[in-house]
Formats: sequence, structure tokens, C-alpha cells
Amino acid sequence: MDVGLAGTLFVSTMMLVSHVMPISVIFYYVMTTTKVNEFMAGMSKMHIPNKVTIPLAVMIRFFPTVFDEARDIGNAMRMRGIRLFSLRTLKNPLAILEYRLIPLLVSLTKIGDELSVAATTRGLSPETRRSCVVKIGFHVQDVAVFVYCIAVVVLFCSRSVT
Repeated sequence: MDVGLAGTLFVSTMMLVSHVMPISVIFYYVMTTTKVNEFMAGMSKMHIPNKVTIPLAVMIRFFPTVFDEARDIGNAMRMRGIRLFSLRTLKNPLAILEYRLIPLLVSLTKIGDELSVAATTRGLSPETRRSCVVKIGFHVQDVAVFVYCIAVVVLFCSRSVT
């Protein structure tokens, strides 16, 4: 059966969405709802080494800053009359690099330096043990979500066996 190009593109898109979308949703949820100090306390409670948690904590701070910076660069370009898909950028595709990507990369290096200095100032280092005011633990809501996830896995496995 020959499905052609349209069928291949459709199936590829659906596979990408079904595999990437859940991870993206979880990533977005964690980024928007988790405070860095709570994240660090939770990871410490699970005995995850600081060499793993510190880069993840910096990443939690880094990505929202990247999105804000990209939006600000886009607004600055619009104020100057430069559009992403204008006649100027269609004639010269490297203009997109010049107008959007280069300022973003320069800004990201500065943001990365600032975040590492802020982490050092706050005392984040692999050798130090952190204290936290927030109570971290396994609550009733966590048990409910855990039981739900186990039930979904068991149902999925039982259906695939039969």
C-alpha cells in the first residue's frame, strides 16, 4: 500500500507529536510551577547529587529568561520595521540570523554569566549542604497521582498482552 508523501508527512507529524508533546507539557509544567529553592530541596531529599541538581536548577532559571529575551528581541525588531518573514528576509535568509539569532546568542552568554554569578553568590556549590524552610514530603496528592500512574501502566500492559 503506497501512502505517498502526504501520508508519510502525516504519520511522521503524529509520531512526533505523540512522543514530544507529553515531554514538552511536563517540561512546561515543571518550569512554570516549580520554584528553584523547592526544586533544590526536593532533589536533596531524594539524595540526588548537587552535581546534577545545580545545572538543572540553573536551567529552570535559564529557559524562561531565554523566552523573555527572544520576545524582547522580536519586539525591538518590529519597532524598527524588521519582520521575520518580510521581503527583506525572504531575499536574504541570512538576515534572520543577523537580526534574531546573533543578538539572542550574545544576550544568552551574558545571561548565563549572570546566572552563574547569582548561583555562586547564593552559595550553590557541589560541596555545601543547603538548608530549606519549605517542608518537602510525600503527601496524599502525591499518593493519588502515583496510584493513578501505576493503574494506567497496568491497564496499558494488560491490554498489550491480550
